[in-house]
Amino acid sequence: MAAPAPAPAPGGDAIKDLLFFIGLIFGLMFLWYFMGGRENRDPNEKPFLEDPTGTTIGKQNGSSYQNKISLSAPYDGRKSNAREEYVVIESFSNNDSKVNVTGWSLQNKKGEVATIGQSAEIPYPDQQNTLGNVYLSPGEKIFVNTGPSPVGPSFRVNECVGYFNERVPFYPKLTENCPSPTSSEIYPAYIENSCIDFMKKNIKKCKTTSAVSDLSVQCAEYLTSKTSYQGCVNDHKNNSNFFQKEWRVFLNKGSEMWNDDSDTILLKDSKGKTVDSINI
Repeated sequence: MAAPAPAPAPGGDAIKDLLFFIGLIFGLMFLWYFMGGRENRDPNEKPFLEDPTGTTIGKQNGSSYQNKISLSAPYDGRKSNAREEYVVIESFSNNDSKVNVTGWSLQNKKGEVATIGQSAEIPYPDQQNTLGNVYLSPGEKIFVNTGPSPVGPSFRVNECVGYFNERVPFYPKLTENCPSPTSSEIYPAYIENSCIDFMKKNIKKCKTTSAVSDLSVQCAEYLTSKTSYQGCVNDHKNNSNFFQKEWRVFLNKGSEMWNDDSDTILLKDSKGKTVDSINI
């Protein structure tokens, strides 16, 4: 009678399974390396963002505007006064189209949300303004202040808004790059030479100027019409460089949005998808 076959060594099947698994891993690694591996990954791609609770947000939950629009707080974002508190949203200069950011929102670590509303293309203080969506073109930026607008609406910056600095402080200060009212050599016939001389010596960019008593009424009226925001807009709104690469948007909050100690700020698109985040 033949002797029974020896029983297989305990754990033999488990060892074979382990060897098969290790071989499969090495095979996948070889295939990944053969197909280019890390060299195929976009070096500018952000693999994830963080929400205020520290949870990672993968690309499947992120916005299609990731790596196209950025969020920053140049001064670190923390101010106890809502008027002084601001962050910056910027469109990358290599983007191929403008982006409608109206309806986008900013969220702090506590989950409080503020939405970006409409703005005035050309703002007019103390008047009813026509509002439209904010379209951020490549290379443009938005300064988003937590507090209310000093002139009424949010607005697109133009080369005349430097006059607004005479009204109340802006944070950051508006650039004073207004065209000079004396840059033209053509003056109305009723403007006397003494008025022209006065303007050339006394007018400063983006500053309202009043005539002195020894100049004519016509001179005073001319100065008022030229050295003012309204006069500047009337004369230069058709200039090719009238609009600047900047917007000022105001969230109209009465108190600060970002915590003085530390905070995490999320920028979300109109679908609620995260575009960018920063820790301050």
